[in-house]
Amino acid sequence: MQNNIKNIFTFNKNEISRIENSIRLFDPQLIFKRGYSYTTFNGSVVKNINNIKKDDIIKTHIADGVFESIVR
Repeated sequence: MQNNIKNIFTFNKNEISRIENSIRLFDPQLIFKRGYSYTTFNGSVVKNINNIKKDDIIKTHIADGVFESIVR
């Protein structure tokens, strides 16, 4: 019985470790550090190019800050 309990704890510890590693892979800061960014317009994420037009000011969010651009 003691061995069974030990095996259950070991399994659960490994499972928690696996889940933690999966969560770390989706950490937004780590994604940014790989070179990804996201762009917003009027506080909303731009998901469709048809939502912006010439002369709109958009914000691009990267790992170490935010910068603005004017759409041309």
